[in-house]
Amino acid sequence: MAHLVAHRVGAALSAVVDLTHRGVLREPRPAIVPLGEAADIHRALENRTAQGKTVLAVRGNSTSR
Repeated sequence: MAHLVAHRVGAALSAVVDLTHRGVLREPRPAIVPLGEAADIHRALENRTAQGKTVLAVRGNSTSR
């Protein structure tokens, strides 16, 4: 039984890898937010309106939002 599960998981993983290599699936990019906007992002996380990953930029400029 366990080998059937492992086979199915392996087949699904192979399919995901194939779709990623072909560009059908893409890795989501995190939102990079300046530290000064941390309170706004925290509110969005609490309200569950934030989507994806958020990274606080401690130094430098943010390049994505």
